[in-house]
Amino acid sequence: MKNLVLIFALVILSAGCLMAQTTVSKNKKITEDEVPSSVVTAFRKDFPRAEQGSWLIYYSQTLEGSKILIKPKWYAYVVKGSDGKAEAQYTPDGKLASSRGMGKDKALDASGKAAATSGKE
Repeated sequence: MKNLVLIFALVILSAGCLMAQTTVSKNKKITEDEVPSSVVTAFRKDFPRAEQGSWLIYYSQTLEGSKILIKPKWYAYVVKGSDGKAEAQYTPDGKLASSRGMGKDKALDASGKAAATSGKE
């Protein structure tokens, strides 16, 4: 009888774990048409001389019951060239979150505000 109760408890515990919310982070290459206009506008303003690159979306995918919910975390413009990789990341509402290697157009200080550039990179 004790074994039967123990097996029943394990089955119930396993079923509870299967129904729990599961979140997975993913990224996907997308076209500029799929990027929100606020993000594209902010990018063009921040980096008017950016080289040809590609857009990525970083998002979380959550399973809630039988539904899959997708929520964008940020959008990234990525340039891969002979100098290495450059990237600018934007929040879904078009705010610059971070950038590296994108040139002298925009440098950020520790607070995330535009800082003066020295002309050297």
